[in-house]
Amino acid sequence: MMKKLRYGLISALAACLLSACSLMDSRPPSTLYDLGPLQLEAMGQLPKGMPNITTKVYVPDWMDDSLMVYRLDYVNSQQVRFYTESSWASSPSKLFRSRMDSYLMAIGNRSASTLETDALNLKIVFEDFSQHFTDEHTCIGRVAIRASLYKGQELLAQQRFISEEPADSADAAGGTKALSKASDAVIANIMNWVAIKGGH
Repeated sequence: MMKKLRYGLISALAACLLSACSLMDSRPPSTLYDLGPLQLEAMGQLPKGMPNITTKVYVPDWMDDSLMVYRLDYVNSQQVRFYTESSWASSPSKLFRSRMDSYLMAIGNRSASTLETDALNLKIVFEDFSQHFTDEHTCIGRVAIRASLYKGQELLAQQRFISEEPADSADAAGGTKALSKASDAVIANIMNWVAIKGGH
């Protein structure tokens, strides 16, 4: 009898603790963002005769996550901060890669195999993909990458691409829109660069 009573008290205590934890955790659920629908008309003139390419994307460890990063440049531009109630639906590198693949499909380019002798290999290294605040009410979305274009083992060209777009609002929603526009601008510039440097 005492054993059953003891088990009953332990179960009741555990239930109370779980209930208390759920009441204390009153944070709203995280809001997920991606780069939105692809707006081809806003990406400028599309390159003609694009070579078939295969792409690889590399990011620093602090960007290989779904955290939505921002920096208060007017306080300390070296400090990485992130929103606690908003995040990306996937890591920025995967969202950017998916965006680029959608762009290539839209212009009739097919995904190349690394075994194809005429295929070009595009290596993308992220330097920045974050929201930068110049003051409490003003911010931009900044995308900065280094691109290297190879044919087999031969390096054809390298270039750094940067795009900064003003945010409509100084919050996570404004930052995602700005970063989406900046991503599209960078992708369009890279593809035009590939079309020229690829010899087509």
